[in-house]
Amino acid sequence: MPVRDRQNPFNELYLSEAIDDPALYLRWFSPTIIAGEAKALFRRGNTVLRGSNGVGKTMLLRLFSPHVRASYWATLGHDRWHIPMPNALAIGVNFIHAGFGSLGRRRLADESSVNRQQWALVVGDLLNYYLINQLLTTLLFLQRDGSVVAQRLGADVSSPTLDRFATLLGGNACWFDALTSVRSFQDLCAAVRGRIAAYRSFINWNTKSLPRRISATKTVIGAPVLESRDALSRTGVVPEQVALVVALDQYETLYHTDYADRRHAGVLGRTFCRVINTLLSHRSAWVSYKVGVRHYAWGPELRGLDTDARLEHGRDYQIVDLDEVLKRREDTKAWIFPRFAQDVAERRMAAAFGHVGRGGHADWFRHRLERLEPEHEIARYCRDDPDRLIPADLDQWPPQWAALLRQLYSSSKYDAKLAELWVRQRQGFNRATLGSVPVAGQKGPWEREWWRKERREALLTQIASECAQRRLYSGWDTLLTLSGSNILVFISLCREMWDHWERARTKAGRAPNEMSADMQSQAIRIVSGTWLEKLEEFPRGSTRRAFVVRLGVAMRRALLADKALSYPGHTGFSLTEDELRSDDVVRRFLEDAVDYGALVGFEHTTKERDGRTRRKWYLSPILCPNFEIPAIRTKEPYYARVSEVREWVQGDRIVIGPHVKRRAQSKDELTGWLFDEHGGEE
Repeated sequence: MPVRDRQNPFNELYLSEAIDDPALYLRWFSPTIIAGEAKALFRRGNTVLRGSNGVGKTMLLRLFSPHVRASYWATLGHDRWHIPMPNALAIGVNFIHAGFGSLGRRRLADESSVNRQQWALVVGDLLNYYLINQLLTTLLFLQRDGSVVAQRLGADVSSPTLDRFATLLGGNACWFDALTSVRSFQDLCAAVRGRIAAYRSFINWNTKSLPRRISATKTVIGAPVLESRDALSRTGVVPEQVALVVALDQYETLYHTDYADRRHAGVLGRTFCRVINTLLSHRSAWVSYKVGVRHYAWGPELRGLDTDARLEHGRDYQIVDLDEVLKRREDTKAWIFPRFAQDVAERRMAAAFGHVGRGGHADWFRHRLERLEPEHEIARYCRDDPDRLIPADLDQWPPQWAALLRQLYSSSKYDAKLAELWVRQRQGFNRATLGSVPVAGQKGPWEREWWRKERREALLTQIASECAQRRLYSGWDTLLTLSGSNILVFISLCREMWDHWERARTKAGRAPNEMSADMQSQAIRIVSGTWLEKLEEFPRGSTRRAFVVRLGVAMRRALLADKALSYPGHTGFSLTEDELRSDDVVRRFLEDAVDYGALVGFEHTTKERDGRTRRKWYLSPILCPNFEIPAIRTKEPYYARVSEVREWVQGDRIVIGPHVKRRAQSKDELTGWLFDEHGGEE
């Protein structure tokens, strides 16, 4: 398929936030992501949609939008594409777009605790009015342009009915007499929007203080939404069986509200999070809250406003973890991400260059990625000196084994290097364990499938270093591996690769037939470096970034020093669950590192006789090219001690290797160091 247009189809990274046109959303959204546990998002009840940056939370939440649903039903009809939770009327707020991140920059009271309490009430009241404004806007949409949704819901959005709804709701006691003058739907719209405008004027320092009519009539968090749902049914706007869904996206925006204040970092932000938690604690049968949040922001503050009672998972809310849904499984047939990524690539290219049939564009892109088999990759590394990989100590080997190795080098350098590894492992214990060389037609022990697979990536990394070359990355499978099941990383890699391919076309005057391994590798290293720098965007990010750099350097050093590759899995480390629970500081640091995308963590079965459960951690796959360590993990990680990991976190150097005695530091010392950067926590 010729691609003549020079537009990069992967140019827009955060597309879900950029699309205001529902018709475009229809073209871009991939229903492949709605699989497995993700379907729970579309059941009645409160749901926390948790996931890392760019994994697809906003795209999923926007599927509730009446505008998006109208586009689907009008374009595809009811039968061609099933809308999850069809009998739901949805409203929502994206806290970034709505400007909630700027709240709290003015003081409402001189005393900090009073200021915090008053701001919590103001945020609750503003959110109440904002959500009701979204409901009113949605009803107007159903009346004017959303008839297909209104028909589906069985809604009556005639003007007389909406006027009755407005009068009933405006007279409700939940407003503390702020809306008693409402006599029509238009009156209600004007009053609600006027209240929001007054808040914005105050936040932007256009007024000296909040008007008395606002400060004296603040609503109880969540009450107007519950009362509006009741009024919708009582006036016949929507039937009783229709659920009201409230989508609250970018929850972490509230969590970050005051992190610029070094003395009280996060105190006000966590209070704002309590406001949202209070909504979830209501557990209404007819109002369902759907909260989009990054991992790190869900957990530090799960209490409601003015209470120490925590939200209960399973009772107050359910969790859908998109990272878990998309994560690679041992059974690759159940792995959703490859299908999701291919569908996203197809939709991006179809939108840019026209539709040519399902899978056509994605297949075109995939087949343009040069893929190097190990033998060809090794040939690239030692093209100037074909014999440079022959061991310098070969004359010290048993003669028959040295002859076999020379023979293997003449036919397959990759097989020869694997044989060399096997020999070095055996020589390291006892020369007698080598035995006789395999006879013609007999397979060598280094040809066992899993033995080769476990060492492939580590060996190719060693060979590239031995040849003073940077590691080459190539092919669709590598692209998926480095993406780490994160669609934003995948699109970032595709965009950078496309840009490199386009520059090559501009320079040569014609498009290369494929994106070479060199092009792909350059693009991958750029994206990898970008994601390493992104770690500093979050609170205490420089601490985590420094740890990642020390860890990556140590892992590469250990990999290159292990000439026999006896420990190819030491690009990760493992702790027993017992040790992890015994040290709150290490546990908290590692949990934060996973939540902020610096590390990935997994449970794993120990190979030791004690049978104790363990947990293992690796660098996030996209960070691995920075340090030229493998992102594919097929062997046991380094079994560390918790005292070691504590020293890794604080020290200026990490050693992956034999245990040595080190001074144990107190938790107080380490706690002070961890949180010194931002002045401590509450």
